Parts: sequence; structure tokens; C-alpha cells
Amino acid sequence: MSASKVKEIQQQIAYWIFEHAPRNWSKCCIYMELLLIDGDMDNSWTTVWFDSNNKEMIDIEISALNESNMKELFVDLNNVIAEIDDRWTTCKMKVTSDGKYNFDFGYDRPPRLKWETADDLLYHPDYENF
Repeated sequence: MSASKVKEIQQQIAYWIFEHAPRNWSKCCIYMELLLIDGDMDNSWTTVWFDSNNKEMIDIEISALNESNMKELFVDLNNVIAEIDDRWTTCKMKVTSDGKYNFDFGYDRPPRLKWETADDLLYHPDYENF
């Protein structure tokens, strides 16, 4: 696989956000943990939407099927990157309503999947501004 395949999957994830975005959104942040255990991919994620005043939006409902589709895109991204580099364990993804997006990968032990307490990583300062 190549870097172009990575970009293609990242774009598909950004498109997924646009397709499922609530009205008047300005930014979406996803924190995803994936861990390969005995051939199975365990995962945990949090999605937070922000409105045009940069305030968190609540009660955003996305069907289980659509959430499953999004998770599969992250699993695909993880698998493609593992073919050309180390497999990531955490991903902070940001997308804004004007079409900008960014993926930040981590390679340390994922705190939530290892049953450790962790601050809500979505509110790390890098999410305050795109």
C-alpha cells in the first residue's frame, strides 16, 4: 500500500463526517483507540461535535450501522498504515465544516482499552483551535 491509499481512507472518513453532521456544526473531533489482540481489533472511541459558536453539541444521534461503518474506516486506515509503518494505537481526528481535516496518531499503550483512567483526551488543547 502507499501513502495515497492512506490519504484516500482519510478522505473517506472526512466525507463520513460531512454526511452525518448535524445542522450548524463547525467542528467534529474523534478520539479513536484501536488495539490488535490475538487477531481481533478492539476499539473505543468518542465523537464530539461543536456548533458555530465552538460550543459542544449534545444529543447527536447516529445509527449503530453508520457508527459501525465509521469504525471500519478507522480499522482500514490502521491496517493500511501497518503495511508501511508501525500500527497506531490512538488517533485524534479533527474535521471542520470548511473541509479541513487532520489526523494525529499515537503509538503508546491506549489508556481506555487497557482499563486505565484517562482524562477525556478530546479536550486536549490542540482541539481548541484547528
